[in-house]
Amino acid sequence: KEAAQKAIELDNTSAEACTSLAAVRLGFDWDFAETRRLLKRALELNPNYGEAHIWYAHLLGLEGKHEKALKEMQRAESLNTVSPSLLVNYALRLRDARKFDEALVKIRQAQTMNPSYNVATPAYCWLVDYLDIGEEAEKACRRAAEASHQNLPLYAYGYILAANGKLEEARKIAGELEERKKRLYV
Repeated sequence: KEAAQKAIELDNTSAEACTSLAAVRLGFDWDFAETRRLLKRALELNPNYGEAHIWYAHLLGLEGKHEKALKEMQRAESLNTVSPSLLVNYALRLRDARKFDEALVKIRQAQTMNPSYNVATPAYCWLVDYLDIGEEAEKACRRAAEASHQNLPLYAYGYILAANGKLEEARKIAGELEERKKRLYV
């Protein structure tokens, strides 16, 4: 927060600095009004700055303005067609708008774009209760958990196992995460 504030002090025409401070104001301060002001300023300064559109979509989604949020995500995607992170964010906005099939398409696109991008795989957790994708989600999450020593893919795999009714296997993963907590942040 201090760094973003300092960046604005150094250059109040920086869309990037305004967007960074907006992300902090939203994610940590939960200040919707200031977030909106900063994002509108960022988009005035640079209407082609995709990150500002992503964060504005996030704000709109939290406010329940899903169609407006999806328009912002469409704009962001048109500005950056090679970001798996953007696609996962887009999937979240689509999930919130209850467009589950379209959200799944974005998750699959993110995985195709970068198969080792472990944030895409846990996105299945957002959809497994709404679509018949249990088997696909389990395979993808198992692969991600085996390929990574990170907690998020392992958590997602456990969640999907539980959603698929494989409670003993899910409990084993929960136990493994509990063990990790003794030596790592989980």
